[in-house]
Amino acid sequence: MNWAIINGILAALKNLRASWVTSGRFGVTRLNWTLNKLLLGAGPDANPTEIDPYADSDALAAAWANIDEKSFVNLLDNGDFEIGDPPTGWTLGGAAATVSRSNVQKKINSYSALLTRNGTDCSFHQAIADFVRYASRTVTFGCWVYATVANRVAIAAYTSSYVYHSGVAGWEWLTVTMTLAAAPPSLIVYCAVVNEDTSAYFDGAILVEGDSCPAFSPKPSISKIATGTYTGDGTDNRQITTGFKCSMVVIIAPATDANFTAAICVPDKTLVTKSGGSEISAEAVLHATDGFEVDNEYANTDTVVYYYWAISE
Repeated sequence: MNWAIINGILAALKNLRASWVTSGRFGVTRLNWTLNKLLLGAGPDANPTEIDPYADSDALAAAWANIDEKSFVNLLDNGDFEIGDPPTGWTLGGAAATVSRSNVQKKINSYSALLTRNGTDCSFHQAIADFVRYASRTVTFGCWVYATVANRVAIAAYTSSYVYHSGVAGWEWLTVTMTLAAAPPSLIVYCAVVNEDTSAYFDGAILVEGDSCPAFSPKPSISKIATGTYTGDGTDNRQITTGFKCSMVVIIAPATDANFTAAICVPDKTLVTKSGGSEISAEAVLHATDGFEVDNEYANTDTVVYYYWAISE
């Protein structure tokens, strides 16, 4: 039996029951529809049993419960290491160690993460911010790993032991599964080089809820919004940070700014409304990595309070 197809069917069933994606997990609502037959207990070491939902409602409920314990939504940001050099969203640990984005070896898209040990065990890791949500639940971390020596390159998560690459040159898919405590102190995944100096590549990192880990898929993109105020200081090229790269910013001035009314900033263009009319201007622009920039001609007059609304890419 092709278990990849079976797993795909189970994932499709869950997706059909999903009403929304919130914070990386499915909010589930039961749809009023009937399966004529459902495979129960299917797996690599178990023969499936066909059940009739009309005759065995308990078995059907058990099958639904099994599906509800799994989510194939990736909880990790930048798991394919395509953004930033070194990759953003990941933190390096280990004296003299280095991590960088590399295209020498890659499994997913254009880049992987290259980690090099220099005298001290090292890793780069990512912490899940809302880890309390997964208390007493099972999660699985998976990652493609390229190494050339045994017992040096590994992955780990939470309180698990290391799972090592075999050392046979090439890419290997490694996974580690663990159940969090009722009051977990954190949920952190690690890509590591230990024991002796070497370099290794990591790609396609994914963390999901459940005891099985699918092939890599990126974390769903959820736009961020920031609103606030800032007080003008009369300087040029002033950066107003929002905590993310913006795709659009709206700036509104109070009546005390006689020369400027509002601005709408999008990539490469800004529409400014002022006392004499409207124009395309470069005096207020989106910042390359965080927030937006203003100058003393528009949107940064000294002591004037401005209001803004910003949305991420």
